[in-house]
Amino acid sequence: MSETQSPLAGLVLFIICLAIAGTFVAGVHYFAIDLPQQNALQAPDNAENKDYACINECGRQVETCTNFCNQYEGEQKSSCQSDCKVAEYYCLRQCDLS
Repeated sequence: MSETQSPLAGLVLFIICLAIAGTFVAGVHYFAIDLPQQNALQAPDNAENKDYACINECGRQVETCTNFCNQYEGEQKSSCQSDCKVAEYYCLRQCDLS
């Protein structure tokens, strides 16, 4: 007498084999594609230090400009200081503050 497998047992066995095959394929995909991409990620450069240096340089330029303007009197001094403010504005725009 030959033992015949019930249809439900065959279905359960098929589903278990499918789950094992899916786990294997997912593991291969993880080790071949996902893991190398995760290891290749690098932290971005700390841009704050670069921005800070740029802002400090603009400050030094404005201080130099203001000291230069102190040699003038009245309207000429005021005009020179306005030019310093404009130069500061354009200098700060050059810094990458985004």
